[in-house]
Amino acid sequence: MGAGCAIVKVTSLKCKVERKRGGAETCAHELRLVFLMKRLLVVLCVGLGLAATSCAAYYDDLGTLEKINGEMTRGDEFADMFTVDGEAFFPIGIWGASTANELVDIVNHNFNTTIAYADDKNIELAQKNNLQLFAFLSDFDLDRIVKYENVENIFCWYAIDEPDFKGITPDTINDLYVQASSVTTKPIFIPITPSGSYSEYLNGLDIISTDMYPIPDSSIVTVYKEILRAYISTGNVKPVIPFIQAFPWSGKRVPSKEEIRAMVFLSIVANAKGILYFAYRCTTCNENVWLLPDHDELWTNIKKNNYEIDTIKNYLLYGKNISAEVIINNFHIKYLFKKHDEKRLLILVNSSEKEQSVAVSFEKNIIKAEDLINKVFITFPKSKLHLNLKRYEVKIFELNQNP
Repeated sequence: MGAGCAIVKVTSLKCKVERKRGGAETCAHELRLVFLMKRLLVVLCVGLGLAATSCAAYYDDLGTLEKINGEMTRGDEFADMFTVDGEAFFPIGIWGASTANELVDIVNHNFNTTIAYADDKNIELAQKNNLQLFAFLSDFDLDRIVKYENVENIFCWYAIDEPDFKGITPDTINDLYVQASSVTTKPIFIPITPSGSYSEYLNGLDIISTDMYPIPDSSIVTVYKEILRAYISTGNVKPVIPFIQAFPWSGKRVPSKEEIRAMVFLSIVANAKGILYFAYRCTTCNENVWLLPDHDELWTNIKKNNYEIDTIKNYLLYGKNISAEVIINNFHIKYLFKKHDEKRLLILVNSSEKEQSVAVSFEKNIIKAEDLINKVFITFPKSKLHLNLKRYEVKIFELNQNP
């Protein structure tokens, strides 16, 4: 990037709990107490890694997780974003793109970030391609942090991968974080496995990454749940960026075009502060070297995902969450409703393997919407939109409030 390249600032997510004080009825008071007890139990269970059967039951209650997350983040928390050169920034990156041609390839398809080992070659390639770099280290390599601290396009230090899986204790990570913080102002990024405890590692990182790879053994909704779990167990004080599966887990099949798109947009609905894919090139994904462009359907659909994110990026960067202004009558449909420059963005994601019917009711007078991806307009009477969403289907609408 040269001398004028990016300076990164990580802004903490706001933790804002609002409770209605009005109404003195005993029943309402008791209901609030019950909900608070459930919330405390879920936070405790998640923080302890869901060890007990009762904890697992609460974790499986996605509705409870969503209610708790909604209470903790009510307000304009979606305005908190990363910044680069003073501008809001939504990282879209991929692990494993390493050669000059591969970086040109990803830049041409709306990637703005790469993940690579912190060395002269990778830093130079990222700079030439105007990419932010998640600079990978070998277990909090302090000497390397000092060496490259002044490289402006290093977005963050990918300090260590899955310390919980490696058996590295939270205390050790916390101590290393203190040492690193004495020599760097850049944020520390650490992925934690689904079985790990986000809360225990909270003081040893600045950016949390989740790496839930569900295909083909579990539901894609686990990607969404894992982001909620990360936010809840850490009190919504650290941003979360998920790794999205773009390879065949355990040598099995790759995600379908519906699955990869749904995982990306479920993450955005869950308030992910960026999207990272794993992987472009991989030598451990199966017996042969995995190279994403060799798998045309998956690579084509990842590029489409990035185009769609770019289409709505102003909402993600600058929009205000107004999800309270819409009612969705189907639990399987996860949604995001945001406002920017007097326009509104509605994202609907069918998290189910089955087709779902949904009615969307708007608080404001809205009777027309544009399908941003298919470039068609639809109208609906009485501010209520009725749709059928196929398995894992995503719909993205832009709406104007009608006078």
